Amino acid sequence: MSVELLDGLDAFEKELSGWLKAATPETANAVLETAAEALVQDVRKLPKPRSQMGGSHTHLLDTIQKEKLSYGWAVGWGKYYGPIVEKGSKGIKKGTTGKSKSGRIITWANGTRGMAAQPHLRATYDKNRATYDRLMAAEFNRRVFNGS
Repeated sequence: MSVELLDGLDAFEKELSGWLKAATPETANAVLETAAEALVQDVRKLPKPRSQMGGSHTHLLDTIQKEKLSYGWAVGWGKYYGPIVEKGSKGIKKGTTGKSKSGRIITWANGTRGMAAQPHLRATYDKNRATYDRLMAAEFNRRVFNGS
């Protein structure tokens, strides 16, 4: 092997070890939180058809929130019926209990059986996935290379 190649490999190893030292669990959580917050804001910006119920009611899309988990972040609904709207309830019997991804217990009750899915979270994530990837890469670079 040539001396230049060995010098290049040594420099690469040194650079890579610096990245690995900087890529702590705290950095990973901060990177994931950046994308989670962006997804929450994007879902809250979706058009909100309003009913004639009056202005005192909170719209379902306004209840989207991020939640810190032991292994990262979850974006979900702040109302118990959010997952029912997201996934639909066709074929689910009244009184059936399930769990959301964040562990919240959901019971399907009157008025929700046979409802078609109206996805908001997954559709928004899929549409803006490249943006979230760029945000996470930028946050990672900022934390690793700028030492923040």
